[in-house]
Formats: sequence, C-alpha cells, structure tokens
Amino acid sequence: MIINSEEKYDHSIAFLKVLLSFCVVCCHFWLPGNLSFYPVAALDRLRGVAAPMFFIVSFFLASRFFAKTDCMSLVKRLKRLYSPYFFWPVVYFLVYIFALFVIKASDADSYIIFPLRRADIVMQLTMGSNKDLCPQLWFQFAIIVVTLVSWIVFKTTGKYAPYVMTTLAAAGLWLQYSEINYHLFSRCSYEYCYPLGRLAEVFPYAVIGILLYKSGSIGRLKRYRLPVMALCFAVMLFISYRGFLPSPAAGFSYSGLNKLLYATLAFIAFNTLPVDRAPEKLKRAIRFLARYTLGVYCIHYGIGYCWDNIICVRYGLRADTMIQCIVIYAVSILLSWLISLIPIRLAKMVVE
Repeated sequence: MIINSEEKYDHSIAFLKVLLSFCVVCCHFWLPGNLSFYPVAALDRLRGVAAPMFFIVSFFLASRFFAKTDCMSLVKRLKRLYSPYFFWPVVYFLVYIFALFVIKASDADSYIIFPLRRADIVMQLTMGSNKDLCPQLWFQFAIIVVTLVSWIVFKTTGKYAPYVMTTLAAAGLWLQYSEINYHLFSRCSYEYCYPLGRLAEVFPYAVIGILLYKSGSIGRLKRYRLPVMALCFAVMLFISYRGFLPSPAAGFSYSGLNKLLYATLAFIAFNTLPVDRAPEKLKRAIRFLARYTLGVYCIHYGIGYCWDNIICVRYGLRADTMIQCIVIYAVSILLSWLISLIPIRLAKMVVE
C-alpha cells in the first residue's frame, strides 16, 4: 500500500487511504443508530465497502509490480505481505497470554480475555483469521492469494493478462450471483468461512484497480475534475438509497455489483479531489497518517477489543460510538509511529 516514491506523491490516494483506514475502524466499532441524514449515511455506506476498496487501492498501486514477472520481485512482494501476516498474530497471542496472568478474573473480568489455545494461533497463521485473535487479517490472506493468482496470470499470459483477469473477475461475480460461493463456504467454520468465502467477492475489486491503472483512466479523468466528481457522487448518492443493480441473495459482506460500482465510483471521485492544492501542513499530516494505514488495520482490533471489554465494562461507558472510533484510530496511529521508530527493518514492514 506504499505509494511509489519514484513517482510524484499522490495526495489524493493518500487521503483516500486515511479515510478508508478510519472507515475500517468504524466498521468494527461504530453503530450509527437511527441517524439517517446524509453525512452519517454516507460514512455508514463507505465503511461497508472500506475493506474491498483497499483492494482497488492496493492493486492500483501494485500494478507496476505485475509488470515485473521475475521470481525475485514476487519473493520481495510476498516477504512484505507475509511480515504483518505472521507478526501481528504472535503479538496478539503473547499480549493475551500475558493478560491472562495479570488480570485477576472476576465475574465481570471473565469475558475480557478469551481462553486461547495453541490451535488458535496455528489456524490464524494458516488462514489469516481466528475470531479470538486477529480476524481482521483475513484481508492479508486474501491480498496474498490474489497477488499470487495475478502474478501467475501476468507471467503466463503476457499482454493478454488484463483480459484473463477480467474473465476471472466475471467468474467471481458469477459465483456470487449463482450463490455457489455462499453455499460452498457458509457451512465452514469461522476460520475458513470468511477468508475463503470473500476471495470471489474481493477479486473483482482488485481487477478494477489493475484495469484503472493499466488504462490510465484516472489521469484522463482528472482533467475534468468537477463534472467527474459531481457525476460520481450523484450516482453514489443514488446507490446509497436505492441500488439499481441486482444483488446476490446471500454473501460474505462484499458481494454484488452495487457495492462494486459504489466502491469504483468512490475511488474515482476521491482520486479527482484536488488534495494536491491543499495547504502544505495539511498535506504533511495526510502523508503522516497514510504512512501508517497498515498499522491501523492490524492494531485497531486489539485496541477496540480492550475498549469494549475492559474500559466500557469497568466504567459503564457506552460502546460503539464515534468518539470510541476516533480514540481507537488515534491510539493505533500512535502505536504504529512508536513501532516504526524501532531501528529494525521488520518494525517498519509491519506498520507501513
């Protein structure tokens, strides 16, 4: 998710990454209640596609990687992807085990820390998801699988790769609408259900990111910022209140053309925002926050879990509020920054 330093820094994408990382926090720890006026409804809708939109962003930025089909480029890419995949479950596991010894369980405390087994971390490291450890890392598992599939396609099909990828994306949509994907994985255990069930759902998002980069569409659309933004936001508003495309009867949160279209339009709209013209202090803040997008994604779940089950339980605070999400995001950024200061290369790889 790092913006290539060899090219001009894209503050529009950086701003989108910051917004999406906050939306991921809101997705897990915010309930809007009965508030339905547009700003709240828009944030509610955006948080619902924040994770798959990261596939558009990631593969838009990683498209340059697929031009290099040598094995060493793949090894470097996988090393970067696997570092947080293996690092954070171990950290969560050790922290939870430490907490089991420190916290003196009372009736209220018995819910704070789930009893963890060695099998939990094995399953987490295998499938990227365990409901008591790091369920959010299904995303990293999917990124790794889609990266491998995409690299193989680009290596074996050459100039025809975009067509093959589009065909695979269409196959993913067919699996969603035929409900084959849902029936295939819905009966699996939690650890298999979401990582595998969401592969067919997020693959089209990754392909959208690759196609937008390969076609150079974003650069051309930026010449017509105002009409493009107006059209995108108008259609997004329409989809928010009344999706006009058919949706699958069941899925794993990210299925259907309505969400795919909404996420694509949101990516285009935010890319045409003139963020590069913002004051330098604001752009510096955006660059700082965007730098730790990965750290926020990996850390926020543990911070939110502690907030819900320790702070809220002990002090009778209301959970799932916007204030809570802001605090979780801020603490995640702070911890990511502190970890990045450790003079070890791995430290930066797991938060940046």
